[in-house]
Amino acid sequence: MIFLCIISGFAIAYNQPDDFTCLHFSHKYTSSPTRNEPESSAVSKLSWSPDYRVLIVLFENGTFCLFSVFGALLFDSKESLNVSLAKSTFNMAKTLDFGIEGYSLWTYLQTSDPNVPGSLAKLKVLKSATINNCSMGNIDHIALNGEREVYVCLNLSKVKGDDTDTGNELKRCKQPYPTYKLGGNSIWQVLNIPLTYISSNFPIRMSAIDPEGKYLAVAGSHGFTHFSFVTRKWKIFGNADQEKDIRINGGMLWWREFICMSCYNSVDQRDEIRFYSRNSNLDNNYSKISKVSSAILQMNILKNLLVLLSIDCRIQVIGLEGGKDSTAKIILNKLIEIPIEMYILNNPYLVVSVSLCPLYIGHFDDLLKKNIESYSTPIKSILVNVSGNLLMFQPDIESLVSIPDDLLKKSKPFSSLPPIIISTSVENYWVVPNNPSAKLCNYLLNLSLWLNCGANGIKVWLALSNDEGKLEQFNRVILNVPVKFYPLGLLINESILVGCESELVRLNQATEYFQLQKSTQLFAPYLIEGLLKKKFDDDARKLVMGYSYLPYFLHILELLVHKTLEEEAPLPSTDQSTRLLGSVIKFIYQFPDHLKIISNCTRKSEVAFWPYLFSIVGDTKYLFEECLKRRDLETAASYLVVLQNIENIRECEEV
Repeated sequence: MIFLCIISGFAIAYNQPDDFTCLHFSHKYTSSPTRNEPESSAVSKLSWSPDYRVLIVLFENGTFCLFSVFGALLFDSKESLNVSLAKSTFNMAKTLDFGIEGYSLWTYLQTSDPNVPGSLAKLKVLKSATINNCSMGNIDHIALNGEREVYVCLNLSKVKGDDTDTGNELKRCKQPYPTYKLGGNSIWQVLNIPLTYISSNFPIRMSAIDPEGKYLAVAGSHGFTHFSFVTRKWKIFGNADQEKDIRINGGMLWWREFICMSCYNSVDQRDEIRFYSRNSNLDNNYSKISKVSSAILQMNILKNLLVLLSIDCRIQVIGLEGGKDSTAKIILNKLIEIPIEMYILNNPYLVVSVSLCPLYIGHFDDLLKKNIESYSTPIKSILVNVSGNLLMFQPDIESLVSIPDDLLKKSKPFSSLPPIIISTSVENYWVVPNNPSAKLCNYLLNLSLWLNCGANGIKVWLALSNDEGKLEQFNRVILNVPVKFYPLGLLINESILVGCESELVRLNQATEYFQLQKSTQLFAPYLIEGLLKKKFDDDARKLVMGYSYLPYFLHILELLVHKTLEEEAPLPSTDQSTRLLGSVIKFIYQFPDHLKIISNCTRKSEVAFWPYLFSIVGDTKYLFEECLKRRDLETAASYLVVLQNIENIRECEEV
């Protein structure tokens, strides 16, 4: 990519295709609308973080912004200027750059008076654990890595109430977690890495939380350590030489009660896959060590299948068996190997992540469709993110008929079709599997794919249902969900996207600090709107009814009406081609509380929008009388206020 500074106050990126013909516009780096004001300053500097995941844009007026690779705004110093002390700090940045491993941002500050000496400021930076470790197990829990500590926010609905693997440790602890509430947990736990480990292995390179949210593994420059949220204790290597002998370079994840990692053994000078049990001491005598032919750059897991990307541009799928009693009983079976060098320009470092996926696309006849839906392994395809281009590798149709029932016990060559590009500008993605143990309340979101596309927000690859109510994977649609923050997690059962933001807090006239806050946003209104736009009314109803158990169910529908009204009311009356409010109101009328939904939306909207709203909803007097018939006096009072504002005085007196 080629990045250019623009004098009007933003930066743009151009992408060069593989044939090296001409540059194509990719995306624009722009922050809040205030940056587009006439007094906005020009861009003076562009700089990348050491891992090339964050872009600094420094403006001539001394303010700066941090962006993700594809233009999502991560931080804007101008938003902190409402605090007087911050105005004297962030408005004077002359130059800035990242520190070691990107965990700090060093800023040189200079006042407008050249005779006053400048000063050096250091801002702390936290990085998402998924940047260096693309494990899909972090979909429910958020982990942010610092230099010496990890910030963790757990989804407590995933934390189980018993722990048989650790000798009933949970039963000996009284209320180890706060009471669970909808929307997840808002408590950040700051876990400081033991000094005995981090002092010789500074800084933190990667971390991984187990799917149940009870254990955390952290790796530095050498070795690793792990923490129990139940006992609040760390485990480190008893033998310091064993800790220094391994360097984790390809990823670290949890499989059952084991920590799985790809590492380099400096003593034997070879690459390995290792398993350590969380219930045993950290010692090589209690580990499972498997030698691999080449270095592993990426790894991920889906149920009992481990996927690896090696430096020789090959994807391998390993079946995992055994391991109930100890690591010695773990069996690794090589099942699939796919060469992908021709799709990544023979450069494995272009691959951002790789994962197994239970999704597929395409049209199959009844025999092939039945076979692909029924065979026992969860793998239907392999997803590979190559420089933001998400590729899907699917098996050859002819080989689907002969897939064995138990893929873990019999190796089967994976004859892959040429990959399909699902989307571009993908920074991260989440797959929602069809897992009965996950207790997914909204079945329509089973087997859905969620793509984080930077400034373009979230794209949801959704499977539609047939007349019998069953999902059809070959019948899919992509829906857009704009977000106001950078998403880090997904709570499907609560219809919530989860992220975090830093807010500047002024303690007194001399002290201020950044406070980490969890951010949430409902995604169901955007999915319903997208389905209604594409005329999938039945699927929209099925999706919203999947959230009827939520206490804020009516609020979801209110947001749908409010969002559509705010977008369409200011448009010229002649522009009727893209109007959706009529379809939304018709959709709302299917629910018994439609009068309350419309009245609540009215109270939260501008009075100038009311005539347009009720030109579609219907006669206000009729709605008022309907509320009286239902003895809903509170809602009737809301419609009476509307009558007083949009009807003439004589009609109001008659009412």
